[in-house]
Amino acid sequence: VPGHQPHDPARARVLTDPAGHPFCLVRKKTAD
Repeated sequence: VPGHQPHDPARARVLTDPAGHPFCLVRKKTAD
């Protein structure tokens, strides 16, 4: 699944979850 890639801040900006929703903000908040 394109949205499931190694956590990479640079990629997270453009990645989306299986539903097609960008999750970069949620992931970054959780990672921080």
